[in-house]
Amino acid sequence: MSVFSSALTAREVDALYNNGKPTKIRTTPNLAHWFRMGEGKLDGKSDGDENLLFDQGPNGGLGSELVTNGDFSDNSVPDTYDGSSAVNLVGWTSGGATFTADAHFVITDGKCRLISDGTNTVINSGTTVAGRTYRYSIDLTDVTSGGLTLIGGGVVLEANATSPRTYTGFYYRNICY
Repeated sequence: MSVFSSALTAREVDALYNNGKPTKIRTTPNLAHWFRMGEGKLDGKSDGDENLLFDQGPNGGLGSELVTNGDFSDNSVPDTYDGSSAVNLVGWTSGGATFTADAHFVITDGKCRLISDGTNTVINSGTTVAGRTYRYSIDLTDVTSGGLTLIGGGVVLEANATSPRTYTGFYYRNICY
């Protein structure tokens, strides 16, 4: 499946059709997105794994853009509870959760730590780019009570994660035309 940034002329359609023989669509000037349906590879995964199809067009794949502060290196706002009210970590939002003194996130040494009162707490990656695929990896190292829900691009990626382990996967930010 291909998506173009503008309508194709009859000549461009003929060239792409190529009498039914495969052609190199990747070099088409106004190609916006290209999903090869089962032939793509991304970070060791194949198209179709985990119900994903990878965009192999000029804007596809894992790009250089990352989730803002996805590595938690910016600790200018080190805590989602400032002692009297809830605040967001740089690049992250609460995902609708209410942060309190007993349920909040803290950045320490480049890691994000969840302090929980036993309730499920949500964190949402901030700005993502439509048409991009993002990879996530979370090391949940110690759980005494409560759980973590991770949201990326408006999609729940991990719901109420409570077991210590590494949670990984991909998500794709949809494009609306």
